Amino acid sequence: MHRVLLLTASFGAGHNQAAYAVQEALKERGASAEVVDYVSLLNPALRSFAKFSLIQGVQKAPGLYGLFYKSMSRIEPDSPLQRYVNHIGITRIQDYIDLFAPDVIASTFPTPMGVVGELRRHGIVQAPNVSIVTDYTAHRQWFHEYSDHYFVATDEVRRDLVRYGVDERRIDVFGIPLRRKFSADAVGFLRSHRQDLILQLGLSPDIPIVLLMGGGSGVLGDTSDWETFIQTSGLQYLIVCGQNRRLERRFAQLANDKVRVYGFTSEIDRLMAAADVIVTKPGGSR
Repeated sequence: MHRVLLLTASFGAGHNQAAYAVQEALKERGASAEVVDYVSLLNPALRSFAKFSLIQGVQKAPGLYGLFYKSMSRIEPDSPLQRYVNHIGITRIQDYIDLFAPDVIASTFPTPMGVVGELRRHGIVQAPNVSIVTDYTAHRQWFHEYSDHYFVATDEVRRDLVRYGVDERRIDVFGIPLRRKFSADAVGFLRSHRQDLILQLGLSPDIPIVLLMGGGSGVLGDTSDWETFIQTSGLQYLIVCGQNRRLERRFAQLANDKVRVYGFTSEIDRLMAAADVIVTKPGGSR
């Protein structure tokens, strides 16, 4: 039985969901696959700072966050800063690899891919280092001399990686990994029972339903505007706040027979099937 270690990062939920989708597919094919959150392996102080900075940057200073994102994509692969990034958490990852003894290591986030690449460079790890790029553009952080193969979402991402210097023969275009509950058959079944779903949620089938989602981190822009609109629109709402407890508490004050509020939920497929329209942030892995 092949053993696959899937490294992800809980900055939001999309990278995690992609890893779980791959895990499902591998297990269906008889492989042993384990998902590990790279962020959980970091120093607690660094972990808290990184998550806080990401969420605050996106919410409070998106322009500054965008500048940081673009700047990181311009770092030269052999620069001191890039070498530093490629060593963040390297000892913990090496310990986990030694414990699990995988035949293949795959990453749905670029930083752990770079860390494994450094272990490959020094001959400490022999297992192939595979990158699963789930975005629609390729950030340069994905480029590493010791990434053995890339599975990407689009031809555009493939072209980006080739421009960075990746051999085209090491890239396959496979689309975005999807959980089995979002397959055409599963979605069709839910949609055929849509009225039952709506009644189970305690809503009316006769009034349009808006599914409002801010991703795993609960990023919804101007909350005050949404509060006003929700109370005056006459529509029904399913509001998913992810891990953002503060946002959940705030919207919970609006909960009534037309408004349902959730924190993190694994029932997104059912909520999507019940809704007439979805309002969410960019990024779509579920």
